[in-house]
Amino acid sequence: MCRIAVLDDDRNWCMALQRFLKNTFEVSIFNDATSLIEDLIQDVRQYDLIMVDLSLPPDAYGEIDGRKFIRYIREVLLEPPILVLVTAFIGKNELNSGEIFCKEADAFLAKDAGLDEISRQLQELLVNG
Repeated sequence: MCRIAVLDDDRNWCMALQRFLKNTFEVSIFNDATSLIEDLIQDVRQYDLIMVDLSLPPDAYGEIDGRKFIRYIREVLLEPPILVLVTAFIGKNELNSGEIFCKEADAFLAKDAGLDEISRQLQELLVNG
């Protein structure tokens, strides 16, 4: 079973996503960047894919948003997992503009796409890597 980390401060969305995906993926939830970075330090290969929300609250790493987090992971990990920027600011019909937000992300997901579509896209990313 593929392992996914979700970094998002919206606890309700995280719980809904985790419940929905639990039969397809092993999902770990992180509500701040510091917790996920500490987890990655322990084992950098434990996740196949990391979903990162664009909007994150400040934490021990200071002002960090999803774009900065993805750039940081790309800088410190030799072989990072698939990095997906997730946002409610880009609608499902505007995802092609995602590269403007963060060219370092491997893919972009819109929260308004719905859980079925998000699950389908995650499966496709993990198969096609």
